[in-house]
Amino acid sequence: MPGPLFNLAAYIGALAARRAGINVLAGIFAAWFGLFGPGVMLIYGVLPFWGAFRKQVRSFSFSYDIGNLTDGTCVLFNSHSRRIDAPCRV
Repeated sequence: MPGPLFNLAAYIGALAARRAGINVLAGIFAAWFGLFGPGVMLIYGVLPFWGAFRKQVRSFSFSYDIGNLTDGTCVLFNSHSRRIDAPCRV
């Protein structure tokens, strides 16, 4: 998972741990887990139930409706964020 967020979390954790006077590696791990831990726990907490959820007919309708909702929201916010006198971009 190395990347910008991993590096930033490790750096901020190291700085916070050094300022607090504790082990720098403990600070790095705590900041990394605080950033990525909830997402990882959510993935592994939902993954066992995902297969059963997808087999239900209502789940297909729900995911289809959520997709339409997000598309409509994107169109709504993009259409109102432009000024009227701005040239159209193709």
